[in-house]
Amino acid sequence: MLAPYRCRSRIHLAAISHRRWTGAAWMLNHIESPRIVVSDKHEANAFSQVRSLSSFSAIIQDKSSREEQASFKREVAAVKTRVKLLTRVKELLHQQEFRHALGLMRAAAGVIKSSACWDQIILFLLKRREFDNAFQVYEQMHKFGVVPDHYTASYLLRGLAEPPVTDKQVHLALTLSESFKNPDSSITFNEHIVTGIMQVLSRAGEFDLLRKFFARVAKNEPKLINSNVYGSLFHSMLKELEAIGEAHATSELREQYRSIWNEIMHKWELGDLDIDAPLLNGYLDLLEQEPDMDGHLERLKIIGQLTGIGPMDFVGHAPREEPGLVLGHVEEKHSLPDSDGLRSRPTLIAIDHGLFSHMLTAAYESHFNLPSGWKSVDWYWDVVTGRLGLQPTETNYKHYLAWLRRTANSQKAMQVVELAYALHVRAGKYRPSRSIHRMALAVCANAARRKPQPSIETTISMPFLAHAKRIFDLAGTVDPMGDHLLQTAYLSCAVETISAVHIVETMLGLRARTEEMLSQIDYVLPLLGARSKKVVISEADYHRAVGAFQYLKFEIASIVTITDSSWSRKLVREVGQNKACELQQWKDDLEGWLLQRGILNSPVAPPHTGLEPLPPSNEERTRKVRRFESQNHERGAIVTYPGNIDIEERQQATLRILRKALEKKWGDPTLPRAARRKSRPLATTLNEEQRVEDDEVESDAPKPRASFPTFITELDLDEKASG
Repeated sequence: MLAPYRCRSRIHLAAISHRRWTGAAWMLNHIESPRIVVSDKHEANAFSQVRSLSSFSAIIQDKSSREEQASFKREVAAVKTRVKLLTRVKELLHQQEFRHALGLMRAAAGVIKSSACWDQIILFLLKRREFDNAFQVYEQMHKFGVVPDHYTASYLLRGLAEPPVTDKQVHLALTLSESFKNPDSSITFNEHIVTGIMQVLSRAGEFDLLRKFFARVAKNEPKLINSNVYGSLFHSMLKELEAIGEAHATSELREQYRSIWNEIMHKWELGDLDIDAPLLNGYLDLLEQEPDMDGHLERLKIIGQLTGIGPMDFVGHAPREEPGLVLGHVEEKHSLPDSDGLRSRPTLIAIDHGLFSHMLTAAYESHFNLPSGWKSVDWYWDVVTGRLGLQPTETNYKHYLAWLRRTANSQKAMQVVELAYALHVRAGKYRPSRSIHRMALAVCANAARRKPQPSIETTISMPFLAHAKRIFDLAGTVDPMGDHLLQTAYLSCAVETISAVHIVETMLGLRARTEEMLSQIDYVLPLLGARSKKVVISEADYHRAVGAFQYLKFEIASIVTITDSSWSRKLVREVGQNKACELQQWKDDLEGWLLQRGILNSPVAPPHTGLEPLPPSNEERTRKVRRFESQNHERGAIVTYPGNIDIEERQQATLRILRKALEKKWGDPTLPRAARRKSRPLATTLNEEQRVEDDEVESDAPKPRASFPTFITELDLDEKASG
């Protein structure tokens, strides 16, 4: 909650410090250095440990020699300005020259007064968790003629809030806050100090102590309680709720944050408190954790009440152009009069990305329980992105795509990706995140699953496949080996169509990208068995290679399923001789590539697993692999080589659906020709009747099935497994 201080650079702080010291006269002789006194109750716990005996402590307590002091004074005289001194101190601290930086600031006493430079030294110690030494430097600032300000206090509290927060940090924060109440202190007790202390208590898990501290501040200093303090309190309650778990959340805790929100709303209606978006997001985060549906409905109601976006029955009397929508942009000022008309409530809150996410998730979770007249997820998306012109973030896109996946609206998913692509291009960025494209392709695959039963004709309209192709083209080729999830989603969408024409066209269209993937795998594969003791390949590259192998096996399995020798005439009849031959050649190329590297198990070659090569040509690779295994075994890691990875269960289910549909369409290939003809459904068109007659001319003797990888034969294709 110290955002006003986080957004300022050190140069800006130096400029502020310059104006502060030149615009006012400071009586340094009458200001005593505040001493950090620990109460008797916590004295044993706080300072039971011996002070740090590190080199920093010795440097702080040690005095520089006369030669060093003279050298520091000459350097200060050469610097002359506060900005240059700040830059010099930061350079020295970056080079770990703590003694030089501290001596420079001591020599600058009475010549250049800059609290920002001392703040850098305090930050340097706090980052290394040298809390005692940081407070020693804080006390020495008065000794050398520099008065600490609110920036110094915020740095101290933020440093004490760095996890893990111990009891010592909690006691130091509380005693530091007590020192600010001293009338002679240069730092007054304000809202930023309150939020800083609450952050320390929250990260330490002292939630009871935090509520007591908040109650004491609200009683003694009610003017300090504003939206930032309330937001910090809600954030701490959310941490407490996450710590104890939703199942163990007590009704007392829920009643507490609901009563606090009622108090906030009462102050807001009286005009005594301004509710901003961070405060509202903090309370909505708490409501989101509630397991019942009332929390989601209440979120929608509160958002509509404070933003003016929602049904008419809870948004007040704001002027409207249409039901549920405020006129103009949401950032415009709208006054909501009370029933008596004498007092106007504060203006509506401008919608931000956090509130937009809460809108989408609340409407999504409570879709089937929305009362009549309440708006759906699509309505909120169209209003906020269209009428109000808010540019969504990646989180907003994901929340809306999750809703589209439920509704299986592939056209809307394509429009969302096009919007994201246009906004990224306009902003000068490359393209949206790959996860957005994957979720959009999942929407198209879900639409393919919900399509009607496929007809025997191949001219059936399948717009979701065109939408998937558009999404896939917008994704482009960034990382062929890392885009295996995109290619898997796109191929799964085509397989879900159960149309040989669309499946073959998609497989052949992916050939160029798959060849680039193979070239990248060829570069990564030797690194898996490196001779050096240090693992050359990174963890990210390893997982990318594993995913790429999964995709290759899935593609081969799909090709093998549709190019079964018993269905060859049916495939040629639908897709043509040229495409069928091209697909068969592409399958042979993929299998050959894997077999040459000893990765794919096949009946035509001796059984091999993992990265073991075909003997006796590549024995060196086997030794490398075993050495790599022993190294990872010593490290306690569980390594799974790409060759040992089977295709995912979802991909297996997709293949089972494809095979069952083809059996229903073309007949069971394991049966004789005549029995297969009887097992097929009755023809519904003239073309189908002609195909049945052609099948009668064919031989009834069963043909041997083509050999294909063993991981395909292991698929359970019976009715029970498909169900």
